[in-house]
Amino acid sequence: MAPADLDPLLLDPTRLSIVSLLAGTRWAEFGWVREAVDLSASALSKQVTTLGAQGYVEVEKGYVGKRPRTWLNLSDTGRTALEDHVRALQHIVDASRQAGRDHGGETDGRPPGAGGPPGDGVPHGGSVPHGGGAERRSPRGPSAG
Repeated sequence: MAPADLDPLLLDPTRLSIVSLLAGTRWAEFGWVREAVDLSASALSKQVTTLGAQGYVEVEKGYVGKRPRTWLNLSDTGRTALEDHVRALQHIVDASRQAGRDHGGETDGRPPGAGGPPGDGVPHGGSVPHGGGAERRSPRGPSAG
């Protein structure tokens, strides 16, 4: 997959978070989005301006009583961009998994001939550090379990 299939605007994790959040709702209040993506008002405003310039996010301003409010909505263009970006990411994951299977099959990531599971105390040569297959004992003696 060519990197050009990814949306450069959505490669930024903050913008991806904003667009993904808005994909699940219609006309979200600015303060709710700010809290949900854990940004300052000025940082969110800057990102919304960037997304709005590309037509990904729509902004409406109004009042609730006498208090000014700003609402954000993911446009159809933004929704399509997100879906295409996620599809491109999934294609990369799928292609990488297939390349791994084609390279060496389903392995645990260790070289061929390596010992047991990672962290089992068995060196990668497969031999047991104690002699003759003797039973391992706890330094505290037999377990009660």
